[in-house]
Amino acid sequence: MKRSAKHRRRWPDCGAFFVFAFLAFVAWSPPAHSGGASFDDATNKEFEQAVALRTSGKLDEAEKVLEHIMKSSMRNDEVGIANVIKERGTIKFLQERWESAARYLGICYEIDSNDADTLEMLGKSLRMIGRYQEAETVYERAAYLDPDRFEVLDGLQNIHRRLGDNYQESDRPEQAEAEFGKALDIVAQMTKLSEGKSEEHLRVSKFAKAKIFYEKKSYSEAVDAYASLVSSYPDFRPAQEEQAALALDYAKDKGSPAQLQAALDQYRALYKSAKSTKELAYSGAGFAEAAGRTKDLPADTLAEAEQAARTALLDANPNDPYPHYASAVLMYAIDAKDDATSRLKEAIKLERKRAADPYQNDYARLVEYEKLMQAWTGN
Repeated sequence: MKRSAKHRRRWPDCGAFFVFAFLAFVAWSPPAHSGGASFDDATNKEFEQAVALRTSGKLDEAEKVLEHIMKSSMRNDEVGIANVIKERGTIKFLQERWESAARYLGICYEIDSNDADTLEMLGKSLRMIGRYQEAETVYERAAYLDPDRFEVLDGLQNIHRRLGDNYQESDRPEQAEAEFGKALDIVAQMTKLSEGKSEEHLRVSKFAKAKIFYEKKSYSEAVDAYASLVSSYPDFRPAQEEQAALALDYAKDKGSPAQLQAALDQYRALYKSAKSTKELAYSGAGFAEAAGRTKDLPADTLAEAEQAARTALLDANPNDPYPHYASAVLMYAIDAKDDATSRLKEAIKLERKRAADPYQNDYARLVEYEKLMQAWTGN
């Protein structure tokens, strides 16, 4: 991976024309307005209103006010159009409209690369749309300015973990190991900053460490890390869900009956304790796949798994391929092979769509699904 100079100011691919046009606009002084100071006061009040709306969570209303200020084509010396741009970027960030947030916050970054809040939000926005190398440049700048800013360190380790996973999937083990190593070093720093100061940050650090071991397929370390995490935070469901997923992947990769039984038990417990449709869909699908891979299941457990599969299909996001795949595995195990093949075809169709998404760029599951179809049908 070719990396940029560590702390060089660099606009992450917005387009020079837009930046230059904006800078020219900022430099332009509008003609005198007949309202004089009263116009400035009015604009200031509008801006303050937008900030108040944003702070109170009324993001759409705040967005409309800021849009009105920008479209007026006048710059108030006290407010400053740069502040308006940052506010709009902040709103896009809070709305999780990552691409728009990256555009607005990128302009702010070009104007002032020392604003820690902008750097943190821009780094995450770029990360969320898969522009990892650009996000790394921004995060490194932020870490240079404030080496102990926890959210920045968390974003940076996330990038290195994902890059490690990408290298691993493309069969580049040395680069993968280097990226995973960087991620673990940053997590160690996060842990040190958190201990005795913030239990929430400590939990985030431990969860990040477990994820790294999981994705680098260091199964023994991952099992220990998730066991410790679940023991320390027994009500933290995301860790329980990943612990179950780890056990299932471990069983598939290494042929471990003990891990398969652990996955079955964990997913079954999660399914029984699920409260939301999202939780039901995820745990139901996992339970179905684990059951489909387990031999000689009791009839009542098998019936429960079949119901879980139906629930997962009903409650899942319609674009999620996994419930279809999990149901296919279970159907094939109970000799409903035509139905299994039909479900697997749907899973492959949805997974191809997901893999083609430039923000995902992830083909591992698609390869797994297609190999299974070939094993079942010879095609």
